[in-house]
Amino acid sequence: VDSEYFKTCILNNLLLIKETDNEIRNVYAVGRKQIYRLDKSKTVQRAVDTFGDERYYITFPLENCEPDIYTFYLQTSGHIFRVEKTIEIQNGDI
Repeated sequence: VDSEYFKTCILNNLLLIKETDNEIRNVYAVGRKQIYRLDKSKTVQRAVDTFGDERYYITFPLENCEPDIYTFYLQTSGHIFRVEKTIEIQNGDI
């Protein structure tokens, strides 16, 4: 998924996902035992002329995830992208 559209990195206990303004609707962390979802579907861009092409990071808190190995998926209005690298969480540590 690291491409011209989305970039990911980890800072402290946060997965940072760089996107173009409000393109991502949902972020899913899929583990063997748990699935977590960050719902951004109700986020609406009201000033497209001013901010429509802005790029920034959204955050997915990893500290709340149970120990497991997670694959992350980014859902836009028309596609689902898989983050290539998995993230292993052990007792609150990445």
